Amino acid sequence: MKFKADPNTGATILSDRESTDTYFDWVTFSDPIFTLPSNEWKTVNATFNVPKEAVFDYYYAIVFLRADQQTQPGERQTVLNGGTATMVLLTADVPNAQKQLDLAQFTADKNIFEFLPVTFDIKVRNTGNVHVIPHGNIFISRNEEKDVAILDVNATQGSILPNSPRDFKSQWSDGFPVFTPKEVDGATQKDASGNLIQELKWNFADASKLRWGKYTAKLLLVYDNGQRDVPIEAEVSFWVIPWRLIGGLLVILIFMFIGLKSTIQGWYKKIKGAFDKKKK
Repeated sequence: MKFKADPNTGATILSDRESTDTYFDWVTFSDPIFTLPSNEWKTVNATFNVPKEAVFDYYYAIVFLRADQQTQPGERQTVLNGGTATMVLLTADVPNAQKQLDLAQFTADKNIFEFLPVTFDIKVRNTGNVHVIPHGNIFISRNEEKDVAILDVNATQGSILPNSPRDFKSQWSDGFPVFTPKEVDGATQKDASGNLIQELKWNFADASKLRWGKYTAKLLLVYDNGQRDVPIEAEVSFWVIPWRLIGGLLVILIFMFIGLKSTIQGWYKKIKGAFDKKKK
């Protein structure tokens, strides 16, 4: 089969061969049909014979599926037929190839956080005519404290196809305390709307990682345009305000102040009383 990316969402779209897709004939397989017993591996070699007139990119979806369907559905039964698709991106280098990426968005999921994590959303669009693989980092700093955290972007080396966007997400969760997905018997829990239920995790071994104040996240992405590495830079700021900890600390300080005030007043009354008796 062949595949492409949705021009609006970047989602993968699989489709069958069309009459003009002569590049399907470039591919041959060492074993187009084979028997594979359970719990065994098999290597299938694909050979691409690319003609001289080939240009730019070709996107193959090599699908492995059962040659015949032995299970027949019975009454009130459903049989699921499926396969596994392996994506292959083939590039024919030609002088007119254009590699161009534009940054559409770099944001944090909120402006103010009580505790981590912070999730960064990076939206990049390929405006060239061949696929591009960007990679880079997010550098987080606070005031004069540089590189509080360094996050990877596109660590799996995902490609962006021409005329399509792709979203990359990076999460900063190295803090104390930190919200984590709630699990019961190893399964993450969701609310009625399908959102993950978060619970606050207190690991006092990480108490030194209490995050507070204003932070700045700087994005540095790099891609190869065929001649040099091209940087893409952006910046976003956000606040971490642990209001529950601050409120608890204020309550403690207020009680301490009241207790200290009462103690001082008691001492004052005793001293004053002793002084008055001495004067009499």
